[in-house]
Amino acid sequence: MVINIFTSKADTLKFLQEKITKSKIEQSFDFTTEEWQKNELNILNKIMKLFDGSLVVVRSSAVGEDTVEKSEAGNFTSVLNVSSTSKTKLKKSIETVINSYEKKGKYNRDNQILIQRQTSNVKTSGVLFTRTPDIGAPYYIINFEDGKSTDSVTKGLIGNTIKIFRKISLKDIPDKWKNLVLSVREIEKILGTDLLDMEFAITNNNIVIFQVRPLTTGKELHVSDIEKNVLQLVKKNKKKYGTLLRSSKIGSGQLIFSDMTDWNPAEIIGNSPHNLDYSLYDYLVMKKSWLDGRLILGYQKIDTPSLMRKFGNKPYVDVGVSFNSLIPQNCNKNLRKKLLKFFLRKFAENPFLHDKVEFEILFTCYDTSLDSRLRKLNNFGFTKNEIKNLKSSLREFTNKIIRDFPKLLDTFNQSYERLTKNREKYILELANSQKNYYDYLFTAQKLLADCKKYGIVPFSAVARVAFIGTAILRGLKSNSILESEIFDDFLSSITTPLSEFKSDIGKFAHGTISKKYFLEKYGHLRPGTYDITIPRYDKNQDYLKMIDLTDVCLGDPMIDLGTFLQQFDFMGHNFISRKKMNKYKDYFIKIYFNKEIKNINIKYINRINLYQSWTALRTSVFLFYMKDVNNPVFNLLKDSNKYLQLAENNKKEINIYKYET
Repeated sequence: MVINIFTSKADTLKFLQEKITKSKIEQSFDFTTEEWQKNELNILNKIMKLFDGSLVVVRSSAVGEDTVEKSEAGNFTSVLNVSSTSKTKLKKSIETVINSYEKKGKYNRDNQILIQRQTSNVKTSGVLFTRTPDIGAPYYIINFEDGKSTDSVTKGLIGNTIKIFRKISLKDIPDKWKNLVLSVREIEKILGTDLLDMEFAITNNNIVIFQVRPLTTGKELHVSDIEKNVLQLVKKNKKKYGTLLRSSKIGSGQLIFSDMTDWNPAEIIGNSPHNLDYSLYDYLVMKKSWLDGRLILGYQKIDTPSLMRKFGNKPYVDVGVSFNSLIPQNCNKNLRKKLLKFFLRKFAENPFLHDKVEFEILFTCYDTSLDSRLRKLNNFGFTKNEIKNLKSSLREFTNKIIRDFPKLLDTFNQSYERLTKNREKYILELANSQKNYYDYLFTAQKLLADCKKYGIVPFSAVARVAFIGTAILRGLKSNSILESEIFDDFLSSITTPLSEFKSDIGKFAHGTISKKYFLEKYGHLRPGTYDITIPRYDKNQDYLKMIDLTDVCLGDPMIDLGTFLQQFDFMGHNFISRKKMNKYKDYFIKIYFNKEIKNINIKYINRINLYQSWTALRTSVFLFYMKDVNNPVFNLLKDSNKYLQLAENNKKEINIYKYET
């Protein structure tokens, strides 16, 4: 039985307050706008007496704000951190909420204002959907923020998300979320529905519920059909995982999958690729080519060459296979097995490093920071002799790659020439054929086979050499042998396909190269590399109109720093103090350059400030056309000038409100 009590935020919370046992709703008091207009002083006195000096939240609770038919979540204003001892602050906050009704054209004398005791000792807060909002799939979707703030998620400022299958056993739910899920299940039972949208906080002792509203999607959800299909998929993939675990040749007793750890399928073909996209990427790269490139360099041979697996429709990398392939062959066999177990253990304990394993977990080559990293092996059962042998093997392995690289590069260039000549030959043969389906498919088959042999395999080896080179440079930087500026300048000086593409976009934007030249050079590309159903750039020139040329910069990484810092300051100072904002910006720059601001070359600081100035100016131009009484155009123009003055005066400073708190 579904209980329809969703008449207003305040009414829903009052209905639940006496019935819930696994969570709590803060003490509250509500009144209508009409009651406020008639008894303002009386209401203020009641609030002051009821909350007895505590901080309160003044919240909206409009008629129809949260109903089964629609939700107006976030449409009206709420005010936090209001002292219940101050009539002036209470009155101002209440009238702010009432004014937000009028601004949205939703004035109604029966609209409520909800006063609640402000929750303290908040560890985590956020928004929870009891099913996916798009199709109603059986997952709890939790968008959350760790920390004292309770409104960042609802304002869209934080993007931490976890998804928990609704049918999961309680013992398998992470401890952090167990009590929250239990409290949500209780509320679902009370209300007779599992289509809910809730705001919550987790404190030291309780689950606090701030709001419960219906989950409105604007379309009918066929929940039972979806749930049945998802359950079947879950069972199918659990069975698949079990089969893979039993047949795994890694021998570590662990089977871990990641979507970004190696050859990054999440970025290259996406989280839900078409079957053709997946099969092309798998055939060209992930079945064996990726490994053949590593074998050329002297990494160990492994029995499982297939790197990618699909669960549901999402591609994953077999982490054990990846890690095993990155141990040099010249290491002792027993040491190789021991290293793999160590790598997998460290990864399992630190899954957030899934896109940084190359430099944070694995030992793939020798570099000057290796000694400090190898010392950690003492705590994981490695003997001094094993550590010594590993260091020696990595040095020998790396030196051999450096010695052999000119010869390897010559071989790779020959492969590229062979690939180009064969392509020209196949295209000519196709032009002289009957051009039926067989001819096209046969040509495609030859092109793909050549792409693997003469393209992907050499690329895999060269990409690995690039990682090794980067590791060596990072080692020199971490030991202060190489200054951060030299490190950054060197990397920026290297011409890559991406840097060349960015440079040509800049030239195209400034009119120094023509559209015809640009499309002749890049027209064969498409937004989805492996999705051949998407037109190439030269077949759909509308793509050129989508490129934001306002941010074009010919290779200066300081533009990203300046743009980020100004936007972070502009949006963030409304939520944290200027003092903290300055501290965070300084810390960010310190981490990026690995040194204090006073020790950073002034040319970098000046360029950062120029880009801060430019970003503030550009934002002010954009907002100039926005009709809003609180439009910050003038403040942005002043900010732009202040950043410009910092650069003009060679100030080693990135904050323009240094003395504000």
